Parts: sequence; C-alpha cells; structure tokens
Amino acid sequence: METKEEADNAVIGNSVLHYALAGALKKVTPFMGNGGRESLRHVWFEAAGGRLSVTTSDGHCLAHATLEANWPDGQWLLEGTACKQLASSYYQAEVAVEIQDEAVVVDKQALPIADSTWVDYQRFYQEVQEGMEGMAVMSRRPLQKVLREHGGTVVGLKITQADTRLYVAREDSRDFGLETVACEVLATQLATGTARAAFDKDKLTRALRHVGDWVTLKLQGEGKPALIEGTDYWQVLMPLTTFPSEVNFSQAERESLEWAIEMLRSIRKGEVQAAVQLGKGGMSVSWEPQPERTAITFKEGG
Repeated sequence: METKEEADNAVIGNSVLHYALAGALKKVTPFMGNGGRESLRHVWFEAAGGRLSVTTSDGHCLAHATLEANWPDGQWLLEGTACKQLASSYYQAEVAVEIQDEAVVVDKQALPIADSTWVDYQRFYQEVQEGMEGMAVMSRRPLQKVLREHGGTVVGLKITQADTRLYVAREDSRDFGLETVACEVLATQLATGTARAAFDKDKLTRALRHVGDWVTLKLQGEGKPALIEGTDYWQVLMPLTTFPSEVNFSQAERESLEWAIEMLRSIRKGEVQAAVQLGKGGMSVSWEPQPERTAITFKEGG
C-alpha cells in the first residue's frame, strides 16, 4: 500500500514543485495592480518546454519570474487573489496540475481563469533591451545597504564606464524642491555605456528584494523604462522625470552650508547686524559679535 509520503512526492501527470511555484508568485504578486484595469489584478501564466513564467503589472512596473515545471504548454490569465493565497503557504512536495475549462487546479486549489486580454509584456521587455544605453552589474547587498543608510524619497542612478553613482534626494521643506543628501560610488562587476535615470526609492528597494545575489541594471536614459534583472527574475520599472542634482558634499560640508544658510536668514530678518558684500564672483559676510564658528569659504567651480 502506498504511503502518504510516497503519494505526496509522486509525479501525477502534469506537476510542479509547490514551494517553487509559491516562491515565484511571491516575487511578482506584490507588483500586481489593485484597482483600475481589471486585467492588472491578475497573474499571467505562460508555459513552454518545461519552463513556467509568471508575470504581473500595476501599470508602473512589470515583474516576471520563471521556474521549471512539468506544466502543459499554454497561456492563462489567472485570478490574482487566488494566486496570492497559493503563495501564502507552501511546502516541499511535487503536486498535480490540472487544466480545466474555467480554472487551473494546483494541488486541488482552483486558480480561476479570467476572460480578459493582458499587456504585451514581451514587447516592453524587448524595447528596453534594444534601447539600452548603459548597463551595470553589481552585488545586490551593498546597493541595498546604501539605500537603507540614507533618507530621502528619490534615487538617481548614473552609469558611466568610469564609475556608477547613486544620488539620494529628499524634498526640501523650504521650497519643496529636491535636495540631494547623499552621493555614493557603487562597486560594480561590470559597467558599460553612459546613461542615468531617477526612481522612486521605495519602488527600487522593493524590486531589489527578489533578484538574488547579483543584480543587472539596464538604463535607456532619463524618462524611459529601466530593466532590473536577477536570477530567474526581472522587472521593468518606470522612472521619475526629475533627476537629483549631481552634488557630492561630505557631512561636514553639508552641516557648514546649513549653518551658513541659517546665518544669512538671521541677517535678512535683522536678528544679526552684519555687512554683506557681493561682487566679482564672490561673497563676504562680517558681523558683530563674532560667532564661535570656523570660517566658511565659498569658491566658484572651475
């Protein structure tokens, strides 16, 4: 008589490793739409030659993961809520897959088939590949560490053959413009071409969670979709329109500038008696009593 363990691990016709499918769905379902177009609240399944791919979109990004599966060739748009439920609990066993008229059944859990069209994701993916102007390959963890260490809401990536730089910017409460608060040179395994693009920091951080140990960043340039690739995973991410200012101040220089701004504001309000002289590309300020601060010198860039 067949034991339960033998039954669980038996290959019954079409099948898939439950934990592999659940893991792939966990990589893409966070980027599924939750409103607007009905089709964006679903997951696109596509199988061919023993490989299964799952793809989602929220209208701003495309998330795509692949896995090996003894899955019948074909394409299905499956209901997103059911896919999330399947991903929420998984175990290491090979389970049966059955294609029915109205649902795909995985281990007796029905994933309803939606009667709707879906986006042409392959076209978007190919357009980024063909329009790529700059590419950088790097370890994922150092990049994530830089993003965690600095505040801000916008990040700018600039790829050149000399180096790859990341600029972090936040909204300035004084004029609501973007202020660059950090610049980091990223260690890369490979960097080619020249391109730059800005992204929402939270969206870029979320995309990097699923790429594996190494990440490949492919940029078309400002205002054009970028491609983030990893192991059996990629994401097309829409950029922001405004790139952070390319400035690189140390923390000490930044604090000195903040102090100078506050001092000039006090002079303007009449809180401090001072003389300000402008001309010949420079500025000098003198006041009484003398502040207990190191003198600050501003020089024009060459």
